[in-house]
Formats: sequence, C-alpha cells, structure tokens
Amino acid sequence: MKKVCLLGTSPTLSEAPLDDDTIEKWALNNMYNVVPVEKISRWFQIHSEESVRDVPDWEKYKGITVPIYMQEHYDEIPTSIKYPLDEMTKLFGYKLFRSTLDFMMALAIAEEYDVIYLYGVDMANNTEYAYQRPTLMYWIGRAIGMGIKIILPDNCDLLKNYFVYGYDDEKKTDFEIKAKARMAALTSQGRQAEKDYYLTKGAIDTFEYILRDIGVTP
Repeated sequence: MKKVCLLGTSPTLSEAPLDDDTIEKWALNNMYNVVPVEKISRWFQIHSEESVRDVPDWEKYKGITVPIYMQEHYDEIPTSIKYPLDEMTKLFGYKLFRSTLDFMMALAIAEEYDVIYLYGVDMANNTEYAYQRPTLMYWIGRAIGMGIKIILPDNCDLLKNYFVYGYDDEKKTDFEIKAKARMAALTSQGRQAEKDYYLTKGAIDTFEYILRDIGVTP
C-alpha cells in the first residue's frame, strides 16, 4: 500500500509516525527546524519567490536533497520542482487552495496513495488557521470519496462532529447550558485575576517609587 503522512506544525506533530519507514513523510516551509530532514521524502514551499528569497529558508532549501515543490524551478535550488497547479486544476476541476496542505492533499490524491495521514494539522475553529479549514475538509472529503483512508491523531480537531444535526438536539442543549455556565465562571475568575494583578502592580509601583525616592535602585 502507498502511504504518506502530511506534516504540519501544530501540537499533534509530536505524535507523527516519523520512525515508520513504510510511510512517506511530506513536510512544508521551514519545518527543517522541527523534524529530522533525513526522514522527509518531499518538501513543499508554495509561497512566492519574493517572500522567501530574503529569509534564511532560501539558503536552507539549497541544501535539501529531496524534491521541493515550489511555484517555479529555481536553478539555485537544484531539487526544486514547479508545482503542477494547472494539472491539478484540470484533474479536479477546482482551484481550492488556501494552504500548503491543500496542495499536498491534491498531489497525494492525484498520485493515488492508499492511506493519507495528517499530523500537526488541526486548523481548529479558534485558531488563526481556521479560514483554511473548509478547503482542507474538501480535499479530505474528496480523498475519502475516492476510497483513500484518512488517518488523524485522536486529539485532532478535523473530522470532529460533536452532535448529529436534528438527532442530538437534547444533548446539544445540555452541552450549551453547561458550556455557557462554565464560560461565565471562567470570565468571573478572569476579572478577579485581572483586578488582583492591577492591585499587585500598583503596590509594586509604589515600592519602586519609594526606593527611588530614597536613592535606591529597585
């Protein structure tokens, strides 16, 4: 079976099967700082040349010996490969790419991998990456529809549905009541903590003023 693990940088990266040699690993951007480069079989840097040429990444990519998918091939980076965007768009009929993971998913599907693992890829609704979630979910759904098995870590936020619409209304209502009550309690604790912080800070400022007034450095 052809198996590939697509790697991101969220906390579940620590659970990735990096030591399983039966699974290819694809990494992205500057992950050379967080994963062993020798375990990666393909790299993806889809940002424009202008955005990466003047940062350390560009020099790092020159020394990476595995294929690096970029917007173009660059002679300075011998292993760089132009990402086949036109081919992917023609094959799938859509140009739904909001993140590098989308490009990785499309290529893995096109190359007919049997199993796709996603580790370090959460895109939780309360994170800055939430806007990328819908298109990644599209590619995951497309893969599943083609018979590709998707494997996620247990604590990944993707493919999680807390309630079945229409069937779990009572459970949803009960959860909503408890969640709002807990949020109210935490908000109250936060306000008290904030008040305590400013009272403490005020006291510290007072003693700093007194020490300076008597010629002592705080």
